[in-house]
Amino acid sequence: RAGPLPAGTAFARYPYEYGGVSAEQSIESLELLLLQQAKASEIAAVIIEPVLGEGGYVVPPMAFWRKLQEWCAEHGILLIADEVQCGYGRTGKQWAVEHFGVVPDILVSAKGIASGYPLAMVAARPELAAAQQPGCMGGTYGGNAVACAAALATLDVFEQEGVLSNVVQRGHQLKDGLRDMSQKASITVGDVRGLGLMVACEFDMDIVGRGFASAVAGECFERGVLVLPTGHRETLRIIPPLTVTAAEIDELLDVLEQSIIAVHAARTGVHSESSSSTKSSEAARASV
Repeated sequence: RAGPLPAGTAFARYPYEYGGVSAEQSIESLELLLLQQAKASEIAAVIIEPVLGEGGYVVPPMAFWRKLQEWCAEHGILLIADEVQCGYGRTGKQWAVEHFGVVPDILVSAKGIASGYPLAMVAARPELAAAQQPGCMGGTYGGNAVACAAALATLDVFEQEGVLSNVVQRGHQLKDGLRDMSQKASITVGDVRGLGLMVACEFDMDIVGRGFASAVAGECFERGVLVLPTGHRETLRIIPPLTVTAAEIDELLDVLEQSIIAVHAARTGVHSESSSSTKSSEAARASV
């Protein structure tokens, strides 16, 4: 079930309220795991993304992380925050876990910390780091000088250009714009969610059916905008650069709205009024 992952890996449910999984059900699945798959003494750590990435850009309820931390502490299990995708300013805070008022035992990150240069990091509580033997965290590319310079330069840009403030402002603009789309587009949308510039637009599967998100992504591509599907439901992830401008967000929203309308019309056979009026005008000119 775990594929290429090491043996001894078990999985619990992530809280996904729009998908029907509450925080209570998520914690209950951890309790069930202890009853069915492993004893607490056999579990080294819980590894979790503060905001679910490939699973659909899902933001857990605010109280969930504190309940999870309490559960881990009760059973003597380490809590590891995977911030490879959601960390380093993507959600409007340096680390996504900051939104939930929790400090994990270990935090891992990569990608954005060096603006795309290959670099990863592991941060741990001092007492955990002190218990490690020298050399136990070695790697072939560890300490790459160019990647480390890029990471330092990225920190400078964050401070000098007010990147986190921009992420918060543009994130609000993006989510508000998605919620304010015209009725022809919004009729397909089931949920808009996200923190900062880690935003998801999930379509109502009862209305659009399978493959809709991928079709919209393809239509956006033809119009010059890149978005990606994510998760097992019909969801688009929208992750602009952290330095995106207000004008670029407006352009993104316009292209996305028109793409949603076009794909929905193609699937239902219901075309927009502007399209119909254009065709009528062309027919009238042709008959003159």
